[in-house]
Amino acid sequence: AMERITSLRKSGSVQKETVVVSVENFLYEVSENIWIDMSCLILSDPQRKLQLQTYSQPTSVPVEQIKVLQKATPQDYPKRWSGFSTPIGGVMASELNVAPSEWQAAITGVPRRKL
Repeated sequence: AMERITSLRKSGSVQKETVVVSVENFLYEVSENIWIDMSCLILSDPQRKLQLQTYSQPTSVPVEQIKVLQKATPQDYPKRWSGFSTPIGGVMASELNVAPSEWQAAITGVPRRKL
């Protein structure tokens, strides 16, 4: 999430004093074959020299879906060391027969925006 904010500021897409909020989902392997999806939310306010960071509640991701992501990620994918080339939302949406933005609600009963 911080990389996105930094990129926006460096590119001039936002003025330097603009408050920016960024949300980035990520997968985390808690231990072998136990995966969770979480969101990182960052608020950056350079004028007040303030940066706030918080995380969502975790959502369990079945290891079978992780294997789909691993298989779909090419060996030469530049960010393979830190992630997959396919977003988890699409894989979970296909598995659960829901929209990609609704998979967390299908598993937990709570929509992503409330997690």
